[in-house]
Amino acid sequence: MADIILLIIIFLLEFLLFYFLPTLDGQQTLFGIVLQNDDFQTNGLPILQKYRRDLFVLLAVCAGGITLIYYTEILSLNSLAFAYILATGGIIFLLFKYMRQTWQLRDKRTFSRLATPLKPRHLRDFTKLWLEIMIILLTIAPFAILVFYYPLLPDIVPIHWNAAGEADGFAKKGFSSVYFLSILAAGLQVFLIILKQDIIKARFRVPAEQAEKIISLKEISLLANVGMVDWCRLNIGILLGTVALLVLSAILPVAALLNMLTWTSLVVLLSGTAFYIYRMILVNREIKSLTGQITFQTADEMRGWTDGLFYYNPQDAAFMVEKPGGVGYTINFAHRRAILYLALILLPEVMLVFGLILDGV
Repeated sequence: MADIILLIIIFLLEFLLFYFLPTLDGQQTLFGIVLQNDDFQTNGLPILQKYRRDLFVLLAVCAGGITLIYYTEILSLNSLAFAYILATGGIIFLLFKYMRQTWQLRDKRTFSRLATPLKPRHLRDFTKLWLEIMIILLTIAPFAILVFYYPLLPDIVPIHWNAAGEADGFAKKGFSSVYFLSILAAGLQVFLIILKQDIIKARFRVPAEQAEKIISLKEISLLANVGMVDWCRLNIGILLGTVALLVLSAILPVAALLNMLTWTSLVVLLSGTAFYIYRMILVNREIKSLTGQITFQTADEMRGWTDGLFYYNPQDAAFMVEKPGGVGYTINFAHRRAILYLALILLPEVMLVFGLILDGV
């Protein structure tokens, strides 16, 4: 029951996040997209009202579904997890649907006179040695510990635990059931360091007027992005490392300690991420107050956007570019390097299949 309550709380928090998401960047801005002068009241506000209405309809449907599941006595973590995935998919669908409508109302002003920072940015300038050592240790240590204790593990090992840290799912001892999470953690660290390097080298432009001031603000936003990636790297190392080691609860009294570390690292991860995103939003508001815009692009660059969601521009040599809303960056899908990102995203699934093959499943 604790797992079920936790999942419901997570969904309600997710609902609140997406409810307030469209207006985080302030007035005349919807879903991070700056609208034309009079369009927010006449067209933007009705879109916002429809989006929030549909969110509440989705919430009501979810509540009805949970009630039905409860009274038909099929309420379980698996059934609720499936409902949660469907509900999250519904929220994302609504977000994309109304973002596309908002994109049509965007302020279509482009800039012919733009400046870019001349100082080159390198990964080493954004790297802290102590942090990298900690991340490496957090990535390697769980795998090494599991290798040491592997011969002592029973033939059937726990692979799932409830919110209280009690094992409620088991599998045959093997590569996938013991090592998958620690290897996944290593793969995620590789992905995140590549992402960090690309963010550092991301292209952003500023108007020629007030260039120095806007560049300084953009640099603050860039530091917040890089800081968020490092924060995620550190806490994901702790989170996945502790969850991976929970398998040792079959032979050692470590479940309570590791469960506490797992939840603590999750809360710290989410809190830090929210902090960095809030910093980016504050920077965007200041830039918007100075220029009326958040991001600055040429007409050719604007044509590369598909409804403000995806960027595909073969004529643009840049790989990582600012999102139209200014919070974070996205990739140019016309760039060959996008294939690397696709491969890294598919890596966990490939690893799981490979592990199951090794285990003879």
